[in-house]
Amino acid sequence: MNSNIVVKSLEELGNFTELFSEPDSQSAQPAVEPITTLPSDEDLTHLADTVSEAMRELQSLMEQDGRARERAEESLERYRRLERMRTHVAQLNSDARAIADTASTLSDLGFDPRCRDRATRLVQLAAHVETSPAFA
Repeated sequence: MNSNIVVKSLEELGNFTELFSEPDSQSAQPAVEPITTLPSDEDLTHLADTVSEAMRELQSLMEQDGRARERAEESLERYRRLERMRTHVAQLNSDARAIADTASTLSDLGFDPRCRDRATRLVQLAAHVETSPAFA
């Protein structure tokens, strides 16, 4: 028999259960054995204590993780600030080198002796800036 069956409700499905049941099955037997003994109060207390301890440990782990995240964020911000500083210091070093080169040329080839003297001092100042620990 290969005909299609259309079922529109659970009630109609009940009419066809004999088509799906095995002939020798023990339909009176429940699929799962019922629990015949209840857990003791001591077992329940132990289970509640275990769950409470797990909750406390989880809370502690969450707090530790939060602190670790904060330290990582602070370190990352410090690193970014140092990177910005490094870029700024490199630009200052470049500017000091350009000043030293131009002042050196002016101190050698300048027309006015006062300008040559001041340019020589600027060369010395730029050399001092370039050798400062900030540029090391």
